[in-house]
Amino acid sequence: MTDQAVPGGVVHTLPADLRDALVANSAALEAWHDITPLARNEFICWVEDAKQAKTRERRIRRTQEELEEGMRRPCCWPGCRHRERGGRSAAACAGRLAQRAQPVGRALLAACARDPVPGVAERAGNAAAALACRAPVGVDADGA
Repeated sequence: MTDQAVPGGVVHTLPADLRDALVANSAALEAWHDITPLARNEFICWVEDAKQAKTRERRIRRTQEELEEGMRRPCCWPGCRHRERGGRSAAACAGRLAQRAQPVGRALLAACARDPVPGVAERAGNAAAALACRAPVGVDADGA
């Protein structure tokens, strides 16, 4: 079971201690495979950012717990600062996601414009709809 393939992040490779903890916890490993490479990158960076071994161990344990609870990013973590230097900033990722959100149906956009309810689309797990719901009133999927 230790030779099982476990994917890493976008910038960071998966450290051996975090990999071993994930392989030992089937629920956390299943969630790890379900999250995006960017989300995996956030967890890896969070663990590697620890300066003391005790903090690193606690973050590995919390990574397992948070994945088991369905969290897709580390709690209370401002994000990986390493991605920004490589040209993959959060703003750039949001721009690419917004471009992908353009085909979202006009009915959804109209409904969000009439009655924007913060967090509904996010809780539904639909990032494109979430971006569409944040569009200013009167802006459709094509930006017109």
